[in-house]
Amino acid sequence: METHLDVSLNPRGVLRVVLNRPQRFNAFDEALIAELRRQGHARTLNELLLYLQRELEQRKAVEERLAQLPRNAYPFGRLRSDLHKLGVPRAVLDSRGALGRAYAEVTREMIAVIREAGRELVAQGVASNAALDQLSAQSLRWTAIGTAQTRVIAARLAANRPATPTPPAEPKP
Repeated sequence: METHLDVSLNPRGVLRVVLNRPQRFNAFDEALIAELRRQGHARTLNELLLYLQRELEQRKAVEERLAQLPRNAYPFGRLRSDLHKLGVPRAVLDSRGALGRAYAEVTREMIAVIREAGRELVAQGVASNAALDQLSAQSLRWTAIGTAQTRVIAARLAANRPATPTPPAEPKP
């Protein structure tokens, strides 16, 4: 039987613990709580909740640091500058919506590669925070990925650019 404990903070910072057991509807998973008690994390219900809240806060901090990696390695201003150098039309460069979508695409590609590299480090036995430190030290690698993705976007924008019409000839008097 598969059990799953869903622990999260709501927008107000209140801890929410839900046990997802499709076969049974219990409020607590006795085996999980027993293991946490053996580890000294759940002598009382309050200690259990505090432990789970600390774990969530630590995970949130790691997620926030992870989310900052692409932004630090390839800031929004650099995207605009690179697109300008690659000849993207001024109309696109002046459109915050278009730039925002382009930046989201660049960072999505970067974060996918960063997460994969992080998974490899953790699989090798590196602790989460140490892995994050190692990933942060590879800023040039992430910048190169962001630059490459920007080139792809610029090429796509250039391919979708309508041909500029030639202005009509002025009539001769």
